[in-house]
Amino acid sequence: MAKYLMLNSKILPSSEPCIYANNRGLRYGDSFTHIIRGNSSKVFLLRRNYDFLVYAMRKLKMQVPTLFKMSVFATDVELLLQKNRIYKGFAAEVTIFRNHSKSKLAEENSVSVLITVEKTDTEWYELNKKGLKASVIKKYYIPQYQIDNSLTPLFSDEYFINSQSEFKNTDVCLLKSENGTILRSIDSLVIFIHEEKIIIPKIISIENLSPFLGFIVSIAGDLGYEIFKADITERDLDAFDEVFIINPEFGIKWILAYKDRRYFHKISLKLTEEINQRLQLYQ
Repeated sequence: MAKYLMLNSKILPSSEPCIYANNRGLRYGDSFTHIIRGNSSKVFLLRRNYDFLVYAMRKLKMQVPTLFKMSVFATDVELLLQKNRIYKGFAAEVTIFRNHSKSKLAEENSVSVLITVEKTDTEWYELNKKGLKASVIKKYYIPQYQIDNSLTPLFSDEYFINSQSEFKNTDVCLLKSENGTILRSIDSLVIFIHEEKIIIPKIISIENLSPFLGFIVSIAGDLGYEIFKADITERDLDAFDEVFIINPEFGIKWILAYKDRRYFHKISLKLTEEINQRLQLYQ
């Protein structure tokens, strides 16, 4: 973490405590975190990311702060980056938590906005040179209520996977729903390619839950790819030409192998190049 963070538009040293012991995000997980990327002090996809933050607060019945405007948010990030002397590529985590109350049930819906930033190794997205090895988790399922309501992957996902020695040599652990359909990894969405058709797991309002995915889908459509939603199971993985994961922090990472199956990365490379071209135009 950089030397300084921002809490409710106030810059503070990251080495000092900035929240109270009765913080609801800390005690009850009454919060969500959203990752954004940018370059030269400018947030990538500012409108999409800002709209998502507002959407998420409203979905969780949080009160959107009066001063939480897109221009103010962009300026806050820029000021924090300048304070930390980060002038090129960066990643920022925006955590929004409901303010403290005396009971487990929230007594009010006011929130605080915490922003932290880090310098990235690259200014733009780069596709991984070495393909990843994937496994499908068989003993853990994402419950339906989490699919419908969760905006941040739960700690239970990572805790379970880290406790299983069989996944230590796996780069990507794919998680399934209770009915066996593959949904995502711990922190990324997964996309499948079959005969140049792009297939996304069938999740309710998935574009709303990932502005970066919405951006990729719009690019893919402009490039002429057909886009479908489908329930993908472990048995289907042998049929795909490409499989890759997406995340606003690293962009696209292609998967090379699942068991004995090997995948290509032609479309994932093409999408990465197009993403960077469009982001550079927006800058």
